[in-house]
Amino acid sequence: MIQDSKPMDENAQKWQGLVRASILAVTTHKFFGYVSLADRKAMGVIILNSIIIPVVLSKMGTAEFQTASTISIVSCVISMFTAMICIFPKRRGLGKPDGSINPLHFSDIGRLTEDEYMEIMKPLYNEPSKMGMTVIRDLHDVSRNILRPKFFWLKLSYIIFFIGNLAAILIELFMLQNIQG
Repeated sequence: MIQDSKPMDENAQKWQGLVRASILAVTTHKFFGYVSLADRKAMGVIILNSIIIPVVLSKMGTAEFQTASTISIVSCVISMFTAMICIFPKRRGLGKPDGSINPLHFSDIGRLTEDEYMEIMKPLYNEPSKMGMTVIRDLHDVSRNILRPKFFWLKLSYIIFFIGNLAAILIELFMLQNIQG
Protein backbone atom coordinates (compact mmCIF):
# COMPACT_ATOMS: atom_id res chain seq x y z
CA MET A 1 0.00 0.00 0.00
CA ILE A 2 1.38 3.40 -0.98
CA GLN A 3 1.40 5.90 1.83
CA ASP A 4 1.78 9.65 1.71
CA SER A 5 5.34 10.53 2.51
CA LYS A 6 6.37 13.10 5.06
CA PRO A 7 7.75 16.41 3.79
CA MET A 8 11.42 16.02 2.98
CA ASP A 9 14.25 18.38 3.61
CA GLU A 10 16.11 19.85 0.65
CA ASN A 11 18.99 17.36 0.87
CA ALA A 12 16.62 14.35 0.78
CA GLN A 13 14.81 15.81 -2.23
CA LYS A 14 18.12 16.15 -4.11
CA TRP A 15 19.00 12.52 -3.37
CA GLN A 16 15.58 11.34 -4.56
CA GLY A 17 16.06 13.34 -7.74
CA LEU A 18 19.42 11.65 -8.29
CA VAL A 19 17.87 8.23 -7.71
CA ARG A 20 15.10 8.95 -10.23
CA ALA A 21 17.63 10.22 -12.76
CA SER A 22 19.77 7.11 -12.26
CA ILE A 23 16.79 4.81 -12.74
CA LEU A 24 15.80 6.61 -15.95
CA ALA A 25 19.39 6.51 -17.23
CA VAL A 26 19.70 2.77 -16.53
CA THR A 27 16.34 2.06 -18.16
CA THR A 28 17.24 4.14 -21.23
CA HIS A 29 20.57 2.30 -21.50
CA LYS A 30 18.76 -1.03 -21.18
CA PHE A 31 16.33 -0.13 -23.98
CA PHE A 32 19.14 0.82 -26.32
CA GLY A 33 20.86 -2.42 -25.41
CA TYR A 34 17.72 -4.17 -26.65
CA VAL A 35 17.91 -2.18 -29.91
CA SER A 36 21.54 -3.22 -30.33
CA LEU A 37 20.71 -6.85 -29.50
CA ALA A 38 17.93 -6.99 -32.10
CA ASP A 39 20.23 -5.44 -34.71
CA ARG A 40 23.05 -7.91 -33.97
CA LYS A 41 20.68 -10.87 -34.14
CA ALA A 42 19.25 -9.58 -37.44
CA MET A 43 22.77 -9.24 -38.84
CA GLY A 44 23.45 -12.82 -37.75
CA VAL A 45 20.37 -14.00 -39.65
CA ILE A 46 21.55 -12.12 -42.74
CA ILE A 47 25.02 -13.66 -42.52
CA LEU A 48 23.63 -17.15 -41.95
CA ASN A 49 21.30 -16.85 -44.94
CA SER A 50 24.14 -15.40 -47.03
CA ILE A 51 26.14 -18.56 -46.36
CA ILE A 52 23.25 -20.97 -46.97
CA ILE A 53 22.11 -19.49 -50.30
CA PRO A 54 25.37 -20.19 -52.25
CA VAL A 55 25.64 -23.68 -50.76
CA VAL A 56 22.07 -24.49 -51.78
CA LEU A 57 22.52 -22.86 -55.21
CA SER A 58 25.29 -25.36 -55.93
CA LYS A 59 22.70 -28.17 -55.58
CA MET A 60 20.13 -26.57 -57.91
CA GLY A 61 21.55 -28.41 -60.93
CA THR A 62 20.75 -31.79 -59.41
CA ALA A 63 17.20 -32.82 -60.27
CA GLU A 64 16.40 -34.45 -56.94
CA PHE A 65 17.46 -31.32 -55.01
CA GLN A 66 15.71 -28.67 -57.14
CA THR A 67 12.44 -28.41 -55.22
CA ALA A 68 14.06 -28.38 -51.78
CA SER A 69 16.77 -25.98 -52.98
CA THR A 70 14.18 -23.58 -54.37
CA ILE A 71 12.17 -23.62 -51.13
CA SER A 72 15.32 -23.07 -49.06
CA ILE A 73 16.56 -20.19 -51.24
CA VAL A 74 13.17 -18.46 -51.26
CA SER A 75 12.84 -18.76 -47.48
CA CYS A 76 16.41 -17.49 -46.98
CA VAL A 77 15.81 -14.47 -49.21
CA ILE A 78 12.54 -13.61 -47.45
CA SER A 79 14.19 -14.15 -44.06
CA MET A 80 17.04 -11.82 -45.07
CA PHE A 81 14.57 -9.19 -46.24
CA THR A 82 12.65 -9.22 -42.96
CA ALA A 83 15.94 -9.07 -41.01
CA MET A 84 16.93 -5.99 -43.06
CA ILE A 85 13.63 -4.32 -42.19
CA CYS A 86 14.44 -5.01 -38.53
CA ILE A 87 17.78 -3.21 -38.81
CA PHE A 88 16.60 -0.05 -40.57
CA PRO A 89 15.74 2.84 -38.24
CA LYS A 90 12.06 3.52 -37.85
CA ARG A 91 11.08 7.00 -38.98
CA ARG A 92 7.81 8.79 -38.85
CA GLY A 93 6.31 12.09 -39.91
CA LEU A 94 6.78 15.14 -37.72
CA GLY A 95 5.31 14.39 -34.35
CA LYS A 96 3.15 11.72 -32.86
CA PRO A 97 -0.34 10.85 -34.10
CA ASP A 98 -1.80 13.28 -31.57
CA GLY A 99 0.37 16.09 -33.02
CA SER A 100 2.80 16.32 -30.11
CA ILE A 101 6.55 16.10 -30.63
CA ASN A 102 9.02 13.89 -28.80
CA PRO A 103 12.04 16.18 -28.42
CA LEU A 104 14.25 13.15 -27.67
CA HIS A 105 13.33 11.12 -30.79
CA PHE A 106 15.69 11.41 -33.75
CA SER A 107 12.90 11.66 -36.33
CA ASP A 108 11.27 14.58 -34.57
CA ILE A 109 14.58 16.32 -33.85
CA GLY A 110 15.78 15.89 -37.44
CA ARG A 111 12.71 17.59 -38.89
CA LEU A 112 13.02 20.71 -36.74
CA THR A 113 15.31 23.65 -37.32
CA GLU A 114 17.86 24.27 -34.60
CA ASP A 115 15.91 27.31 -33.37
CA GLU A 116 12.63 25.33 -33.21
CA TYR A 117 14.36 22.55 -31.34
CA MET A 118 16.00 24.94 -28.86
CA GLU A 119 12.65 26.62 -28.23
CA ILE A 120 11.09 23.25 -27.36
CA MET A 121 14.04 22.02 -25.29
CA LYS A 122 14.80 25.11 -23.17
CA PRO A 123 11.79 24.80 -20.84
CA LEU A 124 12.34 21.06 -20.53
CA TYR A 125 16.04 21.40 -19.83
CA ASN A 126 15.54 24.12 -17.24
CA GLU A 127 12.88 22.24 -15.26
CA PRO A 128 14.05 18.80 -14.09
CA SER A 129 10.53 17.49 -13.49
CA LYS A 130 9.51 18.33 -17.07
CA MET A 131 12.69 16.72 -18.40
CA GLY A 132 12.02 13.61 -16.31
CA MET A 133 8.53 13.28 -17.78
CA THR A 134 9.95 13.81 -21.28
CA VAL A 135 12.43 10.97 -20.70
CA ILE A 136 9.63 8.73 -19.44
CA ARG A 137 7.57 9.54 -22.55
CA ASP A 138 10.63 8.82 -24.70
CA LEU A 139 11.01 5.40 -23.07
CA HIS A 140 7.41 4.65 -24.01
CA ASP A 141 8.04 5.94 -27.52
CA VAL A 142 11.17 3.77 -27.91
CA SER A 143 9.28 0.71 -26.67
CA ARG A 144 6.27 1.23 -28.88
CA ASN A 145 7.83 2.58 -32.06
CA ILE A 146 11.30 1.04 -32.13
CA LEU A 147 11.55 -2.08 -29.97
CA ARG A 148 8.17 -3.65 -30.78
CA PRO A 149 8.62 -3.39 -34.57
CA LYS A 150 12.27 -4.52 -34.39
CA PHE A 151 11.47 -7.65 -32.43
CA PHE A 152 8.39 -8.33 -34.59
CA TRP A 153 10.50 -8.33 -37.78
CA LEU A 154 13.32 -10.29 -36.12
CA LYS A 155 10.89 -12.94 -34.87
CA LEU A 156 9.27 -13.13 -38.31
CA SER A 157 12.70 -13.54 -39.89
CA TYR A 158 13.54 -16.45 -37.58
CA ILE A 159 10.15 -18.09 -38.18
CA ILE A 160 10.48 -17.82 -41.97
CA PHE A 161 14.02 -19.19 -41.83
CA PHE A 162 13.07 -22.12 -39.63
CA ILE A 163 9.81 -23.11 -41.33
CA GLY A 164 11.17 -22.64 -44.85
CA ASN A 165 14.30 -24.67 -44.30
CA LEU A 166 12.46 -27.32 -42.28
CA ALA A 167 10.00 -27.68 -45.16
CA ALA A 168 12.89 -27.95 -47.62
CA ILE A 169 14.56 -30.68 -45.53
CA LEU A 170 11.32 -32.65 -45.09
CA ILE A 171 10.49 -32.43 -48.79
CA GLU A 172 14.00 -33.54 -49.70
CA LEU A 173 13.83 -36.49 -47.29
CA PHE A 174 10.44 -37.47 -48.73
CA MET A 175 11.74 -37.24 -52.30
CA LEU A 176 14.90 -39.22 -51.49
CA GLN A 177 12.82 -41.90 -49.79
CA ASN A 178 10.56 -42.20 -52.87
CA ILE A 179 13.59 -42.44 -55.19
CA GLN A 180 15.16 -45.21 -53.10
CA GLY A 181 11.96 -47.02 -52.22
